[in-house]
Amino acid sequence: MCFRSKAYAAMAAFSFIAAAHAGADTAPKIDRVRAHLYYAPSGRFDERDLLTTQMALWNTIGGGGDASEASRITLVLVEVSGRVEHGVRGALRLHARTPTRSLSEQEVPLYLLHSGVRNTVPFLVYGTGCEVLTLELTWTGVANAPPATRREIPFACGE
Repeated sequence: MCFRSKAYAAMAAFSFIAAAHAGADTAPKIDRVRAHLYYAPSGRFDERDLLTTQMALWNTIGGGGDASEASRITLVLVEVSGRVEHGVRGALRLHARTPTRSLSEQEVPLYLLHSGVRNTVPFLVYGTGCEVLTLELTWTGVANAPPATRREIPFACGE
């Protein structure tokens, strides 16, 4: 085999390996979780992230603490990335609960996400504002899924 043939064969093999590696599926992962107060009276969301900003969340249902208005709804934004195989039936699941009750269980099917790019998945959780809110995010039906992601928002109420 001449040098030119060997070079073409090597390039073809390298291209095949690179294409196979680039197309390899990686399990989806959660890159970031954010949460924001939703103000129903004005129809707007608070720009401050409840998970990274030190906010007083006392009596937010009446507009207390650092809330700009009354809020009983929390927007949860989950940034996810990774490749998913076409036709996968898995989902990203949010379970939102307080110490006394379950507020929400929602799933977003993976087929709604764009593979290979970062996606932001929105969830609305109703009935928040007086008890510590625990957010638990899990992947269902996904091989090699990472463990659950948990976050807490320290809502509280009182006189």
